[in-house]
Amino acid sequence: MIDLQSYIHSILKNINTSEEKKTELADELYDHLLSIRREYIDKGIPEEEASKLAIYEFGNAKQIGKDIEKSLFPYQKIIKISSWALFFVYAFLVIEKLFLDSRIVFQLYQKEFGASYNLIPFESILQYTLNFNRYNLDTWLFNTFGNVIIFMPLGFLLPVIFNNMKRFKNIFIICLLTSLMIEMIQRITLLGFFDIDDIILNTIGGTFGFFGWFILQKISPRFIKHNNPSVN
Repeated sequence: MIDLQSYIHSILKNINTSEEKKTELADELYDHLLSIRREYIDKGIPEEEASKLAIYEFGNAKQIGKDIEKSLFPYQKIIKISSWALFFVYAFLVIEKLFLDSRIVFQLYQKEFGASYNLIPFESILQYTLNFNRYNLDTWLFNTFGNVIIFMPLGFLLPVIFNNMKRFKNIFIICLLTSLMIEMIQRITLLGFFDIDDIILNTIGGTFGFFGWFILQKISPRFIKHNNPSVN
């Protein structure tokens, strides 16, 4: 029994699917292996030897795992490559927008607030919301909705690319830390200002992206790797 369970574990360990699905697959594999082993036992072969023969007959664990994953997710390779390509394009656009194009916004912020940082939550958000008539439309839109939208692709792509990013708390932490790092770099390099509200809005955007992936995953479970994402 232990040999069979270890064999099944080696088959399923590298398959990128939910624990629930792995349990379901493990039960199916175990039943099938028991059936093969029983045939050998009925022929008078000892149980331990019958288990070894059943495993040998079933085949190479690594190859079986690949075959199972391919049958579960026939478009996985295409999705993975496409997701990585989109991620690099997205990263380039974020760097260009938040660093290379940020000096004008930085100058406007200094003119408005007389500082290069804001540590008071929601101060900038309220300023742009209540005094929208004082700003150009593009400046107002970027500082109210732009910081949310710009992190939505990050929250969506991370769980597609990385198996350990399929939990809400992981996405929340990564988006929070990424936004914090960007704000610190902007402040240190004088390419922008440190604004706590940007961190808040970026993190909200990342979580929106995650829930977009979560909903898509539920609607079309074969489109992305996991069948059962978690928000725990």
